[in-house]
Amino acid sequence: MDTKRASQIAGEEMKKGRNCCQAVLLAAKEVWSIPVDENILAAAALMGEGMGAGCVCGALSGIIMASGIRQHYQAHPAGNNLPVILHDAFKNEFGVTCCRAIKNKRTLVEKIGRRGCIQLTERAAAIMLEEWEKGSNANEDICNSTGTKRGRMSS
Repeated sequence: MDTKRASQIAGEEMKKGRNCCQAVLLAAKEVWSIPVDENILAAAALMGEGMGAGCVCGALSGIIMASGIRQHYQAHPAGNNLPVILHDAFKNEFGVTCCRAIKNKRTLVEKIGRRGCIQLTERAAAIMLEEWEKGSNANEDICNSTGTKRGRMSS
């Protein structure tokens, strides 16, 4: 699994000035070889800082966007339930999905510069890959939201 590599790429992109959503998308582009062009990155530019309003964390938006692109080419067994799975995994890890709430929970050291955001974005990229790996290792068929069955996803 490329979780370490995805985390590293996401962190490097954040250090270059990308926001959390863009960083996750670029990590996914690299490890999954999915198309993420400048138009997608331009749209993602407005997703950072909780869509600029402190709402849904941009890293969470990024993992859902990247997973949607990958799912276009390679179905995930969860189908249309994948965003719920990703959301819940993110929330289980960080306690909340709201950017403002995440930032309020940070220590003083984590608030210095973008340190806390970089660490969160690195972990979000790893969560994205972990959840896809769980889906590709599923031993049972999983029903998607339309009620149709999908078999195991090929790796």
